[in-house]
Amino acid sequence: AGYDLEKEGKEAKNIGIYLDAKNGDIVIRAPSGRIRMEAIDIDITATGSDNKKGNVSISANEKVIIKAQTIDISSKVASKFFSEKTVEVVGNGVLNIYGGMIDAADGATNINGSKIKSQNEENHRKGYAGGG
Repeated sequence: AGYDLEKEGKEAKNIGIYLDAKNGDIVIRAPSGRIRMEAIDIDITATGSDNKKGNVSISANEKVIIKAQTIDISSKVASKFFSEKTVEVVGNGVLNIYGGMIDAADGATNINGSKIKSQNEENHRKGYAGGG
């Protein structure tokens, strides 16, 4: 009830452990410990077939910590960062911000408004809480 890795081709020869759940989820659980993955490279891919599936979700009750020499984040439609309290963007050497058009709203626009209305300002007035 499994694959013959000897017949699967050249790439399969480098596989040490192969898990394949044809139906259902795979759950790895350590309620009193940690789960550690260590390798030369680690790939995580979600291959949903519509605009509702194909997501990678990471959640933590305290922090999500990412450390690297370089962190590249790219998206084809939108990138959003939300916080109920404070967002800090710090470039100790240089901080570059580029945009075809930059739209900003602060607390004063909630009371006074701005000369040119924008969706960003409207979201701020409504108390936009972010989300997906």
